[in-house]
Amino acid sequence: MPTRPPLGRHLMRRTEFLLQVLARQGLTVGEAMTYAALLDRHLLGSAQQEAEELAMRRRYGLHSPQQLSEAITAARDLAAEGGRHPLLTEWMTAPSGAGMDEQFELSLAFHLDGIATRLPHGKGGATP
Repeated sequence: MPTRPPLGRHLMRRTEFLLQVLARQGLTVGEAMTYAALLDRHLLGSAQQEAEELAMRRRYGLHSPQQLSEAITAARDLAAEGGRHPLLTEWMTAPSGAGMDEQFELSLAFHLDGIATRLPHGKGGATP
């Protein structure tokens, strides 16, 4: 999605709900809108990134993790060239870490935890 979602009844209803939830926690409407926008950016950005990743894999016929691993050989060799990127080379040799779904959940948790600590009724007590 290269543009913002269309402003319609469903988006307004969802945004109103988010604003109400955040306002009940002691935020002003402006503060609540700021946090709602941050969450939207995370959700929309994550969706767009995942869609682009899947489109790239389809475009190049990379349907399995093995096929993707084989495809990054040239990039791995470039990273290894001259020994300037040893950690990246190590990762590209044996990719590990959280998958896309786990990354999304972790990032969303960071956002929600961060917002919670900034709520007037939260642990941090500070607002933006």
